[in-house]
Amino acid sequence: EEGATAPLGTANANEIFEPLKSRQVEAGVKAEGARWGASAAVFRLERGLTYTAADNSFKQDGEARYDGLELSGKARLGTQWLLNASALWLDARNRKTADLTLLDKRTAGAAPSQYSTYLEYTLPQLPVVFSAGAQRHGKAPLDGANIVTLDAYTLFDIGARWSTRIGSVKTILRANVDNLTDRAYWQGSDGFILTQGAPRTAKLSAQFDF
Repeated sequence: EEGATAPLGTANANEIFEPLKSRQVEAGVKAEGARWGASAAVFRLERGLTYTAADNSFKQDGEARYDGLELSGKARLGTQWLLNASALWLDARNRKTADLTLLDKRTAGAAPSQYSTYLEYTLPQLPVVFSAGAQRHGKAPLDGANIVTLDAYTLFDIGARWSTRIGSVKTILRANVDNLTDRAYWQGSDGFILTQGAPRTAKLSAQFDF
């Protein structure tokens, strides 16, 4: 994969590094029923480690190893309700790096757990579906040495969609509100580069199938 580029603010800003090699091994199982489905997977991902060193130089050295377990399931509850849920547990560690302050620390930006739920309700006799969802992101280290940790946060979303036809064209109209509670949260990458999460956002869209 493409090598990293040193970000602005580092001593070697805009330096482009050589390509990274990564390897992923995954095993899983999946089951389907008439009104339900479930899956489970374990995986290991190994890829090149990038970080900002104590001297403010950006480096590409060592390995980031991600060991994870992912579970997901869906169930139809009656004729109108559909429930989806998933969970991810992740152990991400810095390995094989010459910087001993990073060795065996949690990899920057990798939360140890993520959970999500999604619920749909279809109006009887009408092509209208209402939806609601929640996402929980665990605490994540901002830097490779785990000096700063970003707080966990939960986001809520709601939406609706209407399936109809405009002439002979199948049309789906959607309305969604992301981050319903206007939760303030931060996302980050190594080197103390912070990005504020998106505030409450309303979206309208239309899909036309010709």
